[in-house]
Amino acid sequence: MGGYTVSVHNHDSVRGENLIATQDGGFITSGSIGSGTYNRKIVFSKYDGQGSLVSDKIIEAKEICDDVCGFEDPHIFHLQELANEKFRALVSVSYRTESTEQHGNTTTVISGIKTGFFYTLLSKDGSVKSSKHIPDLEYAPSATTSYEEGIVFAVRTDNVSGRESQRDLVLHRYDSDGKPLWKKRFGS
Repeated sequence: MGGYTVSVHNHDSVRGENLIATQDGGFITSGSIGSGTYNRKIVFSKYDGQGSLVSDKIIEAKEICDDVCGFEDPHIFHLQELANEKFRALVSVSYRTESTEQHGNTTTVISGIKTGFFYTLLSKDGSVKSSKHIPDLEYAPSATTSYEEGIVFAVRTDNVSGRESQRDLVLHRYDSDGKPLWKKRFGS
C-alpha cells in the first residue's frame, strides 16, 4: 500500500490535530501551521476518497475573533461534520491582557497572555461562518464528544476541589448554537 505526503503552504510541518471522515467518503485534515507561537494559523484541507485535494483553506486568528481577542496562536481542539455541509469546531486563540493596579502613588501595569475558546461554524471549504466566545471554558478540554444538537467538553483541572494532589473533572454541555446547557464538576 502506498502513501503520500502533502506539502502545506510551504511549511515543513503541520500539527495535524484533527482527521475526520466526511459523509461523501472523503476526509478533512486540520491543524496548526507556522513557525512561531505568535505566527501560527489553522489549515483546513478537504480530500476526496482517493486522497486528492478538493479544497485548502488557511484560517487566521482574526477570522475566529475580533480585535478584542487578538491575533495569536489559533488551535482546533475539536472538529465535527454536520448534516448541512458545515463543520463545528472548538477553537482556541491566545490573546494579550493588560491591567493596571494602583498602590499609593504608584501604578503598576500587569501584562499577560490568556486563551479564549470559541464555538465556531465553518463552511464545507473551511471558511468561518460564525464564531462565539465561550467565556465559561477556561482550560483546554481533555476530551470532547459531539451530537448533531450540541457538544460536550471534558476539562481536567488541578486542585479545583481545594484538596492537595487532587484533580477534578468539569463537563460542559452546549447546544448547537453554542449556548451553555449545563456545567457539572466531579471530584473529591
